[in-house]
Amino acid sequence: MKDHDQFKLRPLSTPRSIRLVVLRRSAENDSIENPLGGHLVEVDVDCPPSYVALSYTWGGEEPCEPLVIHNSGRAKQQLLITPNCAAALRLLRRSLRRKTKKRRSLSVWIDAICIDQASDDERNAQVAMMAEIYQRSKTVVVWLGQDHAPTTWGSLACSKPLALFPRLSYDRGRNDGVKSFAARIALKVCNNDTLHRLRLSPYWTRVWTLQEFAHKNSAVLCRDSRLFVFSSLARLLAVAPKDESVPSQQGMDLHVDLYEWQAMATTRPFRAATNQLRRVLTMQASEPRDKIFALRALSPGVLGKMTVDYRKPVGEVFLDATRLMVEEEHSLRVLYFSNRKKTTAGVAWESMPSWTVDFATTDSEVRGSYKYYYTSLCAASGGAKSHFSFSGDGKRLTLRGVCVGRVGSFVSDIFPTKSQCVEGRCVADHKDMTDKDDESEVKHPFSHDCESPYMDVLGCFMTSVTSTVWAGPKLDAMGRSLYELLWWIIQRPKKYEWSASMSSTSTSCSSSSNKAVRGMSVVSSLVKWDSLHCGCQCRVELRLGRLFYTIDRKAGFGVVGVREGDAVCLLAGMDHPFILRPCKGEAGRYEIVGPTVFAGAMGGEMWPADEDELEYFEIV
Repeated sequence: MKDHDQFKLRPLSTPRSIRLVVLRRSAENDSIENPLGGHLVEVDVDCPPSYVALSYTWGGEEPCEPLVIHNSGRAKQQLLITPNCAAALRLLRRSLRRKTKKRRSLSVWIDAICIDQASDDERNAQVAMMAEIYQRSKTVVVWLGQDHAPTTWGSLACSKPLALFPRLSYDRGRNDGVKSFAARIALKVCNNDTLHRLRLSPYWTRVWTLQEFAHKNSAVLCRDSRLFVFSSLARLLAVAPKDESVPSQQGMDLHVDLYEWQAMATTRPFRAATNQLRRVLTMQASEPRDKIFALRALSPGVLGKMTVDYRKPVGEVFLDATRLMVEEEHSLRVLYFSNRKKTTAGVAWESMPSWTVDFATTDSEVRGSYKYYYTSLCAASGGAKSHFSFSGDGKRLTLRGVCVGRVGSFVSDIFPTKSQCVEGRCVADHKDMTDKDDESEVKHPFSHDCESPYMDVLGCFMTSVTSTVWAGPKLDAMGRSLYELLWWIIQRPKKYEWSASMSSTSTSCSSSSNKAVRGMSVVSSLVKWDSLHCGCQCRVELRLGRLFYTIDRKAGFGVVGVREGDAVCLLAGMDHPFILRPCKGEAGRYEIVGPTVFAGAMGGEMWPADEDELEYFEIV
C-alpha cells in the first residue's frame, strides 16, 4: 500500500516561470533511511529569490528513490528521483545543519524535478531558458557522484594558493618560474587519489554539463557537504598531468577551458559550434537532440538560433544545425565531421543529405592527417574564400571548386589504429615481373622501429602496384608521388628535417622488383627516422585511412570510405582536398565522402589562377 499519491506537476502560470525545490533543515540525521522531502514553489526567472542550481548526471539510472513533496493544501505526494540526484540532495540538506553556517532552508533548481518531463511544451520552453536559470543562480553546485566527489574540502585545499597567480601563468607551452613553482608545490601537497577519482567522473563526459558549468560561481560538492569553489581547482587541473587514456580527460579539459573563458569576462564568443566540435562529439547525452540544444548558450550566434523542439525528428535537428554552422559562420569546416559514421538510431540516414553531421555518433576514433585540426598546415584551395549556397528546401549544398583527379583501381586496405609488429620486421610479397614464366613469390623483409603492422598495409599496397604497373616512367612517377605524399604526412607537422640521404636504399637495383623494394626501403628509412625523432608520426597520421592512386597516377590518402570512381576535388574555402562521389545518373550531383591528403595539391599548387575555370558541385 502506498503512503503517498504519485506526484503530478501543475502547469506553470507564465512562460517566464520556473519551479524551485525548497529543502528544509532536518531535525534528524541525514541518513539514507531518513526520507527526502521538500516544497515546490513557482517563481519568476526574471526576479527570483536566492537559489542554487544543481549540475549532475542522470547517468542512465532509473528513478527509484522517493522525494516527498509537502505542498500546503494538498496531500503529500511522492516523486521518484535517481540515486545520484538523491545523494546530492541529502548532502545539500546536511549542509543546512553545519554549526558555522546554519540555515533553515535552501532553494534548489534541479532539472529532473523542476521541469515536467512529460510535457513537451513545457520541456521546450524550460530548456530554452536553462542558460538563464543557471546564470541567475547564486551558485552552480557541481555533483561528481558518490564515487568521484572529493571526500572532504580539505583534500583540495592545496589548490587554493594557485588562485593568487594570473591565469596567463598556466598557459600550456610556457615554462616560467611561477608556473613551475606553483604546480610543483600544489601537486606534491594535493591528495593524488582525490584528483584521480575526480578525473574519472562521468560528469565530464556529459554535454549538458558544459553549459551548466560555465558559471563564475561554480563549486564542487564534497562528501562532507561543503562546497569547494572551482576557481582554485581550475588552476590545479590546468597544470596537472594529462592522462589521455582516460575517456573523461578531453571532457574535463573542455569544462576547464569553458570555465576559464567565462571568467575572463570577454565579449569574444566561445565558438563552440565548430572549433570545439571535435571534443563535443565525444560527449554524451541520453537524448540525441540535446547534443545541439545543450550548446545553444555556448554558441549564441549560431546554435543559439536553433528553436528547442523535442517533437522535431532527430535527423532534421542535425540537418538544421549543420546548415546553420555553414551559414552563420560563413565556413565549410563543419563538413570535416560529416564523414563520421552515422550511428544514431531512428534516423533514416540513407535519405538524409550526405553533408549532415551525426552529432550523436558513437564513432569517436581519431583520424589521421586529413583531420580537421590540421587545417593550419594546408591551403589546397589557395586561400580562396568559401563559396556556397543552399537549395530552397535546405537539403542541397552547392559548392565551387575544381576536380583534380578520379580514384583509380589502386586503393589500400584500412590502416589500423593500434597494432603490434612480429619481431619488428614486415614482409612484402612480390612476383618478379622480369620473368613472366616465373610465378614464384619473393618475400622482401624490411625492418622498422614503429612496431605497427601499418607497414604491412603499405607493403601490400606497393606490391599490388608494382605487380601491375610495368617498370618505366609511369611506375617511377607513381613512386615519386607516393614519396611526396608520405613526406608531407610525416614531415610537414614536425620541426625535424628528413632527407633521402638517410635512406638505406641500394642504388644498384634495376629490375621492377627491386624498384618496388627500393621504394619500400625509402619508406622504411623514413619511418625509422620518424620513430627516433617524431614519436611515430606515421602510425598516428596513417591510422583509419586508405592510400589510393588516381587514374592519372597521383597518390592520395583519405577516409575509409574512398573507393574507385570517386572524385578528388578542391573546394573554395576548404583547406584539404575532399573526396566526392558522383551520383549515378545525376550529372553534377555528388555525395560527400570526406577529406583527403593529395600529393602536389596541399599548398594550393593545383588551384586554378583563373576562377573562370572553377565548376559547381551540388552536394546531396
